Amino acid sequence: MRRIDFPKSIRVGFRTYRVMPFAPAGPLVHRDRNGAHCFETAIIMVDDTLDPQQGAQVLLHEILHACWAVGGLDEETDEERIVTIFARVLTQVWQDNPKVMKWIGKNAKRSIA
Repeated sequence: MRRIDFPKSIRVGFRTYRVMPFAPAGPLVHRDRNGAHCFETAIIMVDDTLDPQQGAQVLLHEILHACWAVGGLDEETDEERIVTIFARVLTQVWQDNPKVMKWIGKNAKRSIA
């Protein structure tokens, strides 16, 4: 079985999260999940046995949870539902528009000055 080679870390707002393989017995993971996010420890875990397309969607899903936490959004909103929808849709946008996503990535690094 081939494992996905995820990035080792990702910056979300002021936090740098470590990206680690999914550990089925780990403290962040429930058996019905493919990934997990923990703001307190700045860790994102993703199942590295998924197919690459699903792995990308799950990583983006967990990044969106990190965005939610870093942004200080309230817990009264249905976070899981919103993050799941955005991750699915953004994964498809990314897949269908690689040139646009590359352009956004390149231009996001530029300063306005």
